[in-house]
Amino acid sequence: MKTKNLLASLILTATMALGQFASIPGPSGSVTSISTSSPITGGPITAAGTIACDTCVVGSLTVGGNPGPVPYVSAAGTLAEDATNFCWDATNHTLGVGNCAPGSTYKINVTGLINASTGYVIGSSAGQIGSNYNAATSMKLIWQNSSSIFAGAPDLSVSRNAAGVLEVGTGAGGVGGDLKRRFDVDTVATIASATTIAPVNRINHITGTTPVATITPPTPFAVAGAGGCIELIPDAAFTTTTGGNIASASTAVVNKMLELCYDAGTTKWYPSY
Repeated sequence: MKTKNLLASLILTATMALGQFASIPGPSGSVTSISTSSPITGGPITAAGTIACDTCVVGSLTVGGNPGPVPYVSAAGTLAEDATNFCWDATNHTLGVGNCAPGSTYKINVTGLINASTGYVIGSSAGQIGSNYNAATSMKLIWQNSSSIFAGAPDLSVSRNAAGVLEVGTGAGGVGGDLKRRFDVDTVATIASATTIAPVNRINHITGTTPVATITPPTPFAVAGAGGCIELIPDAAFTTTTGGNIASASTAVVNKMLELCYDAGTTKWYPSY
C-alpha cells in the first residue's frame, strides 16, 4: 500500500511539474488545460502562462481614475470596458452612458442622443409624458395623468400632423390649430380669383376680378371646434359673394388687406370688411 501511494504521489508531482491538467470542472464550463512557464506550487497560479477553457470568457480589466467602468463582452468574445463612456457610480447609484461622471442628479446620465424608434414613455402610474410616431400625426408629444399614455384621450397633446401643421389640445388627436402659420414666418402665395379658391398659406395675393363665392378651408381649420384666419391682399378689385361659404359679400380694395376668419362650427368665412 505504501508503494502504491508513493507511486501516485510521484505521478502527481511529475504532472504538476509539467503544468498540465486534463480537465477541471467549473460553474461555467471546464478548464481543459493549464500551461505555465514554471512548476505550479501551492496557492493561486502566479506564474506566466495561459488557461484554456471550452466556454470561458476571459479578458483584462483596467482600474482607472473613473468610478465603475461596466464590463461587457467585446466583439472578440473577451471581457472589456470603456472607462470614458460606460460607467456605474456606486456611490450615487447612477449610470453614465457616453460619459463616466453621471453624478447624482439623474439615474441615467446620457451624453449624446437617444434613439427610440417607436416612441418613449417617462413617468409612473400616476402620470406620464411620452412621444410616439405614426403616419397620421408624424409626431406626437403627450402628457397624461394615467399609466395608459397611448391608450386613451390624453390630458394634453402637441402634434405635428402629416401636413406639417402643429396641433395643440386634448382628445385623441388634439384640437387642430394652424399654430405653425400663426407663429412662424410664412410663405406668401399668389392665387388667381375664381368662384372657388383654396389657399394653403396665411398670406395670399389675389389677382383677377372674378367673384369669389367659396374658399376651401385649410385642413386644420375644418377640425370640429377649430377655425382660423387668412389674409387676402387684392392686386385687383375682386368681390366676394354669399353663394358659397362666405357669410357676407365684400368688394376688395386694391392694396387693402382683406382678412377672413373661418368658424368650423358654422362652416362659414367672416370677412373684415
